[in-house]
Amino acid sequence: MTYHSPKYWKEMARLRKEHAARQQAIDETVPYNDIEEAQASSFKRQARRATSNKRQATSTKDQAPSHKRQAP
Repeated sequence: MTYHSPKYWKEMARLRKEHAARQQAIDETVPYNDIEEAQASSFKRQARRATSNKRQATSTKDQAPSHKRQAP
């Protein structure tokens, strides 16, 4: 284990307390089911993007020309 001065450990304890207080404030203001719903919709969007980014298989069929023939 690496040696750290007592000031380092005091600072780490202060940061942990701040983080815990911030997290508690978030937990108290946002209902848990809202967080789950937001994560679920995010996962659905990511899944849709993943499937839409896939390449389509190439076809060996000849495709009809897309332009119309002009009358002579």
